[in-house]
Amino acid sequence: MTRLEDLRQRLIDSRLESAASVEELVLAWRGETGAGEQAAGEQFAEWLVQTERLTDFQSEALLAGQTGPFQLGPYRVSEHLAVGRLGGLFRAVHEEFEQPVCLKIFPAALAGQPDKLAHVGREARILTELNHHNVIRSFHVGHVGQTYYLVLEELQGETLSARLQRDGPMPYRLACRVVRDIARGLEHLHANQVLHRDLRPEHVWLAPGDVPKIMEFGAAHDALAYLDELPAEDQFQGLWPEV
Repeated sequence: MTRLEDLRQRLIDSRLESAASVEELVLAWRGETGAGEQAAGEQFAEWLVQTERLTDFQSEALLAGQTGPFQLGPYRVSEHLAVGRLGGLFRAVHEEFEQPVCLKIFPAALAGQPDKLAHVGREARILTELNHHNVIRSFHVGHVGQTYYLVLEELQGETLSARLQRDGPMPYRLACRVVRDIARGLEHLHANQVLHRDLRPEHVWLAPGDVPKIMEFGAAHDALAYLDELPAEDQFQGLWPEV
């Protein structure tokens, strides 16, 4: 059994969470679950996985006493950035080339959920077809065992939702520019026969300079939507190389 205090410190030492954010998460966990002072670290770790603050493999490593950075194939995974539609977004570095990227890591449990796995395949398929500075770029898709992931461009900044929650409404001129650039990204999607179908502030990333990037394509519809009806093993054939 892992002491809660030990798990909290490992989260900080691994740079997955700051000391302040760990305290906020513990309070949220206690408020949501009613966990008492004697609750074990395993219970907190399970909640962190369920809320997509940790991946399955990170949880297992932390509970085993390991601290990061954690390895997923050729990528060293460090801090958590955001919760996605079906998976968490993490900062990472390619070990051989020292190339900073972001990984969208999907829960291993999706391997047993064909409907949700189809959403993952759709997002991977669509992102590899798009190339626009107002749409998040994807470089690679892969999996290690039952853990599937997308390799995305390095992201500095925050989601539009996080910005609005922290600072409130944007100044008029900035808001108009952000909306204009999002529209340009949507124009690129439509030119490639893609409908996003789930555009909202938490699905727009604000890069430095307040450059918006549309992300989260799990609900999108494209010209190859008929592939979603195929069995998962047929959808992913050649798409998800194991590293």
